Amino acid sequence: MSDKTKIQIENIYSSAKQILSIYNLLKKFELMNTEKTSEYKMTVDFLNLVSIAEKSLYDYFIKNPSEVIHLVKHIIEDTIHLQDCNNIDLIIKPDVEDLISMRVKNQINNRIVNVDYNSCFESIINRKDNLNGFIKILNDSTDIRMISFLEKQISKVEDKDMKNHLISAKLCLSYLNEKVEEINLKNNFGRVPNKFNQDLEFNTTEKDKIKDMKNLHGELLLVQGLGELEEYDDKDLISPEIHGRCIICEGLIQSSLLYFSRQQAKMMKIFLDNKIEKLNESSKEHDEEKRLIDEIINFNSNSEDFDEEKYFIEEIIEEAFSSIDNIKKDANSDLPKEKSL
Repeated sequence: MSDKTKIQIENIYSSAKQILSIYNLLKKFELMNTEKTSEYKMTVDFLNLVSIAEKSLYDYFIKNPSEVIHLVKHIIEDTIHLQDCNNIDLIIKPDVEDLISMRVKNQINNRIVNVDYNSCFESIINRKDNLNGFIKILNDSTDIRMISFLEKQISKVEDKDMKNHLISAKLCLSYLNEKVEEINLKNNFGRVPNKFNQDLEFNTTEKDKIKDMKNLHGELLLVQGLGELEEYDDKDLISPEIHGRCIICEGLIQSSLLYFSRQQAKMMKIFLDNKIEKLNESSKEHDEEKRLIDEIINFNSNSEDFDEEKYFIEEIIEEAFSSIDNIKKDANSDLPKEKSL
């Protein structure tokens, strides 16, 4: 690796770090409800300038393709532990170094070479298909939906710690996803337009495979959200951080329903009904167990160790399905003419 290449890689990481610090400043403005000030507008304008300058740093590798291998090797080493993570994973459990590395990786994917490999869609896509680009469209669409969901949640939250957590998640998602960042810069970080169908437009004759990919993507989001939620129980929601994570997972579950076909949605409803039934049975077992233990040890404080109720998951699932029509309508509310999913 030449010294010039080494310096360019350092500059790329330094720029990503600087941009993250600007996002932290935007968070402080939002927490203080000072988004309409001239200082806020200046910060957004500065972010726009820095992001443009950041993009130009990658031109060196476009002009010097023989040096690309060094940048790719560097980013693979930095993100190998994030191989199975998506942007939502990183806002659920954020880490500064991981956020910086993932931004660099996403910029490389968008400009130079795709260093991601997603085996989940192997059963649908073959070598003759030109559908790999649709995976990015699905991921971008999910991040946009999550931003919209978080905006609504933030407007409802009064607890300062919770609001801080959700605003951080929203801005980190913008930091990680270039398309979201572009939308936010264009709208001065105002409301993200809801154009779900339009976001998923893809020029291909493989309509059945697109449908299968959307169904699979919905399943992956559903599993991701439930997998995280099942790590917690009702008492964990006392922590603003854990409660914030659960709200993000609620957004994942609601978003997952947008990608399902009617038939797949019915199958998922059966699956989730069974999940709720098992959760209820588990909770009843723990209720009885807790009652007996409390009687034996006269409500000793250690009995709290057996309190593993997960009623909040049932509420999240039921809320998602009961509001699916409104979710779909809202997800297309900014289209010139509403289209059927």
